[in-house]
Amino acid sequence: MLEFLDRYFFYIWLGVVLVILSKFAQLYLVRKRRGSVFPPSENENILYHENFASGRSLDGKKGWASNCLRITATEDELWIASFFPFSILLDQFDLEHRIRRNKISSITPSRSFLARGYILKFVDENGTRP
Repeated sequence: MLEFLDRYFFYIWLGVVLVILSKFAQLYLVRKRRGSVFPPSENENILYHENFASGRSLDGKKGWASNCLRITATEDELWIASFFPFSILLDQFDLEHRIRRNKISSITPSRSFLARGYILKFVDENGTRP
């Protein structure tokens, strides 16, 4: 067995890397085809903007982001997005949203041992969130 691993380790490693890269390429192409859901920020009246924010989804999907979210508040909407390459993963973890102001049902302060934050509850386009 060790002789097999010694002989074919490079090919096994290369296969694993190619599988991971192909999955990222697939996610990137799907996202590229869909296009951006956010308009150019130059055309909007931005009230608040924060780069490198953290957050997580509370709807059962196991997704969280540490210092890779962009939070932008305009007069009418709240945008939660990210930078590339993290942006291709946000759909998988329910961490990218464009929320109209009238769809936000509550914003509650939250405090844990090391961090302060907010719990944002809203209704999405399909009306599926509490």
